[in-house]
Amino acid sequence: MAFDDGGARGEVRRFVDDADFVYAVCREHDVPIEEPISSKPWGMREFSIRDPNGHLLRIGHSTRR
Repeated sequence: MAFDDGGARGEVRRFVDDADFVYAVCREHDVPIEEPISSKPWGMREFSIRDPNGHLLRIGHSTRR
């Protein structure tokens, strides 16, 4: 996603107990998903959304429990 307003953008990671549940809630409330949920090779299950200011929010949980 490109932004042409010149504003700075950031990224935030939020660790939760159950990323699949949070993903389902986001989908239920029509939150635009930037990257669908998936299991990553580095031991995370995560997905990404953007806040209204364009900041990337990565939400996930460890798969190494």
